[in-house]
Formats: sequence, C-alpha cells, structure tokens
Amino acid sequence: MRKINVPIELIRRCSKDKRQLQCLALAIILKRTYTNSTLYDVNTRNFRRVFHISYATALKMIDACKESDLFVYNEKRNCLFAKSFKSTEVKRFGKRGKFLAKADYCKKITECADSLRDVTRLLRETLLALVVEAKQRESLFGHAKKTDCDGTNAKAPIPLQKFAKSINMSKSSAGRYINRMAKDGKVSKSDIVAECVLPYYTVEKAAEWMKAHPGQVLQVWYSEKHHQYTAWITYGRKYSVTDGELSNSYQHVIYNHRKRIHTINKKKNADEDSRPDFFYGGHK
Repeated sequence: MRKINVPIELIRRCSKDKRQLQCLALAIILKRTYTNSTLYDVNTRNFRRVFHISYATALKMIDACKESDLFVYNEKRNCLFAKSFKSTEVKRFGKRGKFLAKADYCKKITECADSLRDVTRLLRETLLALVVEAKQRESLFGHAKKTDCDGTNAKAPIPLQKFAKSINMSKSSAGRYINRMAKDGKVSKSDIVAECVLPYYTVEKAAEWMKAHPGQVLQVWYSEKHHQYTAWITYGRKYSVTDGELSNSYQHVIYNHRKRIHTINKKKNADEDSRPDFFYGGHK
C-alpha cells in the first residue's frame, strides 16, 4: 500500500462529524489500495471487500460517500473517486516568509491499517498525539506560543476533557483511546496531578471556596491517616509521546517544492548561459 499524506486540518475538520470522519477513512483506504483512487462497481459487496465492513455499514457508507465532498460519484459508470487531499491555498515559508508554496502540515500514514475501524481509530489517535506533542500543538491550534491552547504551560497536566474536545468525542471515549495508546506504547502517562485546597473539609468551607472559584470542581477524599475529609482539585495527567515513529509521522509537506527547485535551477542555468565568454578578467 502507498504512503498517504493527510492534512491535519482536514482530519480536525472531519472529526467534528462521525460519518464525515468515516468517509475520510474510506478515502484514505481507497487511495492506498488503488493508484487511481477509484472504486468501480459501487455496491455493498465491493464496499465490504475493500473496506472490511459489515453489510449494514456498507449500505450507510455508500450513501454517505456519494454525498461527501471528499468523493466524486459517477452515476453513469457507477464509480467512486476519492479527491486529492492537497491544499490549494498558497502559504508563506522560509525566513520572513520569503517563499510562496502550496503546503500542508500532514500526518504521514504508513501503518498497515486497511479497515474502516482501524483507520478511523488512527485518525483520532493522531489528534490525541498532537495534543500531547508540545511542538505539534502549535500547528494544531494555530498558536505561535510556547504555551498550551488555553494559555497554560505545554508541560502542564492535561485534563481528559481537553482530549475529548480534540477528537470531538465523550470523555469516556477519550479515556479509552488514551489507555489504548498507553498500552500500545505510543504514549506514557503520569498519575493524576491534584492539589489539596481544603485540608479540613466542611460543607460551609466548600461552599465558600466554590463561590470564590467558579467553574472549579472539588473532589472530596477521606484521609485514613488523619481521620478527616479533605477537598482537592485535579489538573489531569502529564503525557508524553514515547513512540519515535509516531513523532516523525507529522511533517510539513510542500506540494510544489520540486517545481520551485526546477524554476530556481532553470534560472541559474539561464544566468550561466548568459555569462560573457571570459573568466577572472582574462580571455579564453
């Protein structure tokens, strides 16, 4: 199967809708399976064979793909074509934005995932890994700061709710994804980072504290050592990407880079041909 560059922005945009993210997964499989990115004879049998899905899912995804802007469906030939993921937006690169090029910040998919379920999971894990990676976090949220998207330090604990928001899923689903990634050795996570704000918990003290800190949630724990209740606030866990291949799979891809080099070399050769027929001040 071919290596596919999938723009992070495209994954983020499609993740807002479950069905659209599944369509993106199917487009990736289609591009990796066929060099012309086209599936002929669109029917449930071929969908089940190529994408490894059930009959009921095939029925739903056929309709979804026909309506998705990621595909072009030719009714006359009954074929489905997956559009290019390449961006058409011209962006500035290099020192002080000297060069103009069409480029994207992409996830380079090389994994042997060939089913709808596996590729969809891979896309969600991509967004989660980007939240963990401090260097990639700037590209994900569009900030040029050494801080997290909410202004906190990038090495600070990350709440599970933030992960859930990044993949547009529930908090429990995000927890399952993170646990799976930790089990597979892709990320490591610390114990929950918490702070004791009320060493001596009472209902009155808790109400007073919560009034002064709106939006905060208190966790009440009983201390066996001191035989009393205490109130804490949790900040989440500290995460880090431990899989080197995962970190290296995010790259800036300049689509017309070869064209730009060709233009520069062509100009250089033209300048050399236009030089006078002498060198170092002497004639040949």
